[in-house]
Amino acid sequence: MPQTKPEQIKEALQLIDPVLWVVTSKDENGHGGLIATFVSNISIVKDCPRFLIGIAKHHHTWTLIENSGCCALHLFSKQSVNEVQRLGTCSGKQIDKLAGFQITHWATGAPILSDAVAAFDCKVESRFDSGDRTVYLLEVVEGHQLGTEPAMQFSDLWEHADLEQKNLMKNQLAAHGQIDQLAIEQFRQQNSIDRPEV
Repeated sequence: MPQTKPEQIKEALQLIDPVLWVVTSKDENGHGGLIATFVSNISIVKDCPRFLIGIAKHHHTWTLIENSGCCALHLFSKQSVNEVQRLGTCSGKQIDKLAGFQITHWATGAPILSDAVAAFDCKVESRFDSGDRTVYLLEVVEGHQLGTEPAMQFSDLWEHADLEQKNLMKNQLAAHGQIDQLAIEQFRQQNSIDRPEV
């Protein structure tokens, strides 16, 4: 791959500013949550709502979803940026990342964060290993709009962060990126197929 290509791809990707999703889960040992890399609504069938999400396998929340087979998806408003930021800068292996949130539970038992503007209670229908992540196909068991404010986007998280928080997020992204890159490369080696050179 020419050296210019990764930078060109990175530049193009910066045009994408997705809605920020928080994913929570719990098992018999505790609960946790994180800011998801991606969450996508993949069904147009009103009676069969489904999401597709990707969770990195080194995260505590991944273990909770694997153990319980369920999770909850949340949208937050910009007013909750400080609380949500903690979910992206700390590890649930060391602290209770949901401390301070108002928590309730719906059908699956996954933690529902009551301060969200919308929440969806989900159970895993299927999973796919992508190397760095497990991609989960989720059935939505229950969902509610809990507020009226617009949903926060990733750019809102960055814009509200101070210099120390931005440096922390940059360092964590770099560290997680190294872990993910090794996992992706290993996955590609183990799952190589004949394909034309680009």
